[in-house]
Amino acid sequence: MVFWRFQSYGEGFPFFNTLKVSIYTKYFTLPKCDLLEAIYCDIAWQGQCQFYELFQTPLGVAVNHYHPLAGQTSVTIKDLAPYTITLSIPGVASQLDALRADILREIPHTIHDAETIGQDTITLSEVQPYIIITQKIFQDNHPNLVTIPLETPYTLPYGLIYSNTPSQPVRDLLTFIDDHREALIKKWVS
Repeated sequence: MVFWRFQSYGEGFPFFNTLKVSIYTKYFTLPKCDLLEAIYCDIAWQGQCQFYELFQTPLGVAVNHYHPLAGQTSVTIKDLAPYTITLSIPGVASQLDALRADILREIPHTIHDAETIGQDTITLSEVQPYIIITQKIFQDNHPNLVTIPLETPYTLPYGLIYSNTPSQPVRDLLTFIDDHREALIKKWVS
């Protein structure tokens, strides 16, 4: 069984351009992997794969260490007003679409739509006062960025993405997780 964990942003990051490349053809048609550990994009990937939710991960903002918000313990949407906000394109995840609507309602702002959150976007945020909307789960992935909790009711589902026709080892793993869920989740989020 092949298992791929999204350790960093880049081509594998869940917000790659889902309009051009489906997750099913990208990851499951060839013997590339059986499971992806990732944020689930409920709109973009609907019907293309199955998802086993482990937990909900809070949203945050990633900024460089010199950004005026870098020392904050949390930020609100209004705190983001003076800065360029990078957010995945609409139609990827319902929670991010709802956050986008809140941002546009609370502050007159132009949001930079990112088809991918790749190295180019990260590098730009490392040297400019740009903000990337991200998740707490990715807070340790980029040593040049600081992740700050965003005060919002929205979270994103985090878990295992797998084929619509999973192999027996995948089914066995999911059964094992069901049987030991509480202990595994405790280790996973600590």
